[in-house]
Amino acid sequence: MGIESSLTKTMANNAVIFLAIIFYCHNGMAQSQIPPLDCVINPYQTIELSSPVSGVLKEVSVQHADYLEKGDVVAHLISDVELASVTLALARAEINSEISVNKVNHKFDLRRKERIDSLYSNNNVSFDAKDQADREYHLSKWRLKQAQDLQHVRALELERAKQQLEQKTIRSPIDGFVTKTYLNVGEYVDDQAVVRLAQLNPLKVKVIVPLQFYSSITPEQIANVFPESAPDSPLKAHVLSVDPMADAASGTFGIELTLENSDFKILAGQKCLIHLSESAVKSVAR
Repeated sequence: MGIESSLTKTMANNAVIFLAIIFYCHNGMAQSQIPPLDCVINPYQTIELSSPVSGVLKEVSVQHADYLEKGDVVAHLISDVELASVTLALARAEINSEISVNKVNHKFDLRRKERIDSLYSNNNVSFDAKDQADREYHLSKWRLKQAQDLQHVRALELERAKQQLEQKTIRSPIDGFVTKTYLNVGEYVDDQAVVRLAQLNPLKVKVIVPLQFYSSITPEQIANVFPESAPDSPLKAHVLSVDPMADAASGTFGIELTLENSDFKILAGQKCLIHLSESAVKSVAR
């Protein structure tokens, strides 16, 4: 009876251990499979575009929903004074007469110095005459250098005037769409935005993920995104970044994904559903 009782007890313990292993494995598989999560499709970046200098708007070249490439003109400020400064600086930069005059004088003084040196070597002129010729030669050399330096300074002044004029032109720093205009012609610009721009290619998908799946998500991981406007047409997105800081209150962390939108058919600002699982990680790793 003792042997049978011991055998029965051992078999019961083994059964409990076996069931525990099955439960643990099943629970681990369930944990590794990330459930579908809510997400939001946003512009890749949004810019409140202002002016580097204050002034009055002379022209606003864009309207709501216009597409702009990087460098396109958004608006002009009144720039009559800056334009006049460029005209003046250009006229000053084109003055070459001083250099021409000093080149003639320098060549003359060089020839005179060479003649005096020849005469002095034959004791036909005094040292004072030679010294005077040397002095005139060196002075004309430095006058020419001074005129050349002055022309360089004028060229720099012209470039400064051009840059000051360029500051009166507001240009787009990105490829994107105008989503809002704030000011109109005749209004004063100081530190407020003139327009709002949004880069819509690529798009950025933001997701809040439970902490238990933190180790299951890696950069460049692929995910299926189901936008609210087309829930039956999943889109491929790639993990751009994983937030290194968790939110202790909600027990979650954030991730961002990029979504190609070269044809601009995907609307930004809409909700979506995202599916990101362990199987996706393994397929990327292979």
